[in-house]
Amino acid sequence: MRKVSYLMILAIAIIFSCSSAYAQVDPKELLESAKDHVNSGNYYKAKEELKEYKIREPKDYSADYLLGYILFKEANYDKAITYFNKSIALKEDHARSYLYRGRCYFILKKTDQALKDFQKAVDIDPKDYLGYMFMGEVNRQAGQYEKALIYYDKAINIKPREAELYNYKGMAERELGLYEKAVSDHTKSIELKDKEPSAYYNRGRAYLGWKKTDKALKDLNRAISLEPNNGVPYYFRAVIFEGQGKIKEARQDYKHFLQINPLGYEKEKQIAKDKCDTLNPDDEPVSTPAATPTGTPSTPQEPSDDTTP
Repeated sequence: MRKVSYLMILAIAIIFSCSSAYAQVDPKELLESAKDHVNSGNYYKAKEELKEYKIREPKDYSADYLLGYILFKEANYDKAITYFNKSIALKEDHARSYLYRGRCYFILKKTDQALKDFQKAVDIDPKDYLGYMFMGEVNRQAGQYEKALIYYDKAINIKPREAELYNYKGMAERELGLYEKAVSDHTKSIELKDKEPSAYYNRGRAYLGWKKTDKALKDLNRAISLEPNNGVPYYFRAVIFEGQGKIKEARQDYKHFLQINPLGYEKEKQIAKDKCDTLNPDDEPVSTPAATPTGTPSTPQEPSDDTTP
């Protein structure tokens, strides 16, 4: 009993000490400090300050939005949605709350809800290109490539120097067989951001579809040099090597693809395993090893200005 009482007293003391640490801090300064901590990635400190700010300014949406943003960055999407719901309840015209709630829904495969939130975000703030970009992504991943291109173009009209937009657009064009246009857009992406491996990978895929294998090989080599732990470029480089009769190099790349074990690509993994078995029948069969899945390189990185407002 004494132990329980002691723990309760200790917990109260800790809460009181945390609150008293901010007692002399002006709420506006507290919020600005929390934003700085969010932008620097110090989420633990930001959460402390935001919770204190929320106690003192319960009707301000800012703390709920920022706590939702932190949870989004921590991949706690369901809980992030609850905070975005709170921020929207307090400020119905806050575009970024809809945008990030939409991103949570998108990741959770709730695409109808995601599209509604992205549309609401651009209705409130038509100059924010991200809503259009993510509507493009929802449609591209659903196989609605022509519709996706409409949204990418809207985003590009707002943010013409955002490299990721051209990368996404090129991916949709490749799926439509518009290889020359895809190459042009991936090239534009590379001109704007020349160290992004997915842009080289995607341009390589477009060249491969366009039957320009030498250029495809050059781009896949560049993608691999920039990000050697992504497995998918090895698979497509193996396809090129095999077509060139370079069986040893092809088998090595198929094997490397299996060893890295990228997330998804189950069809390609089975093909690679079969190739490893048949390209050199004298060798022992290659089995797919257990490995930590990695993200696929076909998806560009976060937009460059994806920061807390």
